[in-house]
Amino acid sequence: MRTLIHRPHLRRDSLRARRRPTDSVNRSAETTPARSPPRPATTAPETKWTGMETRGQAEEWNEIRLEALLSGLPDVGRALLKCDGADHPCLLPICAVCALAYRRGPIAQLHALADAYEGPHEVATLYLGLFPPGSLGDADVSRTHEMLRKRLDRAGFKGAIVVGGIEVAWQENWQRWLLHAQVLAIGVDPRAWKRLEVALEKSGTAYPVDPVALRNPDEQLSYCIKFVTYHRPGRRRVPLPPDRLVELAAWCAPHRFEDFLFAYGARRRGGRLVVDE
Repeated sequence: MRTLIHRPHLRRDSLRARRRPTDSVNRSAETTPARSPPRPATTAPETKWTGMETRGQAEEWNEIRLEALLSGLPDVGRALLKCDGADHPCLLPICAVCALAYRRGPIAQLHALADAYEGPHEVATLYLGLFPPGSLGDADVSRTHEMLRKRLDRAGFKGAIVVGGIEVAWQENWQRWLLHAQVLAIGVDPRAWKRLEVALEKSGTAYPVDPVALRNPDEQLSYCIKFVTYHRPGRRRVPLPPDRLVELAAWCAPHRFEDFLFAYGARRRGGRLVVDE
């Protein structure tokens, strides 16, 4: 049995006519052709979405990962230990409490995008590459954004909106990291998905593109923006092995949460997502 470190409990707190403008999404009406009549926009949920952990659960995840991080990556571990998620946030992507606080904004903006623009609306998983253990540092976040945008251009996504998160998942059964994106896609031609699948054939996965219709926004959109430190050998969420957790934390540490937000057909401006004209 492992000896646990005892410490005080941590406190951490092609697109059609646009509908009514929202606070999170801006686009000039003059550049949008008038087509079908707009319908009233609904507001995004304000507090919690299905699939999002509670503050208490986030604190528990931080407690679980602290032992490995204090041993394997002391600077990150100490930052996590001092983080209260409120007055003194560590703002590290590996921190479950800070991740929970960050996610609310982008998820609300995804809801606003889905509400403001007519479809089709889909949520897609895009598999981008595989990395053996110990090589996650080779997964360059900025280059991943650049390469994915180029592939979307070549596949015929121009005029569509694709927004979501870049992340990695540890696949224990195959002993590998899977670099992928979870995105909300609006206005994508079905033929473009097929062309993108061909472009991503070298990702090393059997089905590199998996789009599904957006039917449950509360659950599906919250899944697009997440920072996980567990894996799923079955249906259960299991903490990462300590060496893989340290590798993931080292990979994340130089980045801000915003670095993992992918946007195509839109861009960040003043903390908001603004659709390209």
